[in-house]
Amino acid sequence: MEKKRRTPLEYRRYEDEIIIFAARGENATWVKNMRAYPKDVEATIGFHTFKPRIEFISEVGQKLKIIKWYIATYAKAARMLFGWDLENDDLETSNFEKLVNLLTMVLLHED
Repeated sequence: MEKKRRTPLEYRRYEDEIIIFAARGENATWVKNMRAYPKDVEATIGFHTFKPRIEFISEVGQKLKIIKWYIATYAKAARMLFGWDLENDDLETSNFEKLVNLLTMVLLHED
């Protein structure tokens, strides 16, 4: 039997779904575990625990849309997550290619 692991993660609600980000991308241990054992994943938010349907977001356009939403909605958190500079970076002209390729994004569906 595999060891049960707990990893506290920041989450946000995005279009009525739960989204989590791995700033370390595919190198994050929790991402590797989710990919290897998707049926064993449990999520707890507050006092509610559920077994989510997991969706890894890979489409570049969707990832870019989510990054821009995150920055526009949570600019200070974006600074901590991926170094967004509120004073010098511009949402419309910044090149997000490297960030899109680096970040792993996961939607947790509460079906």
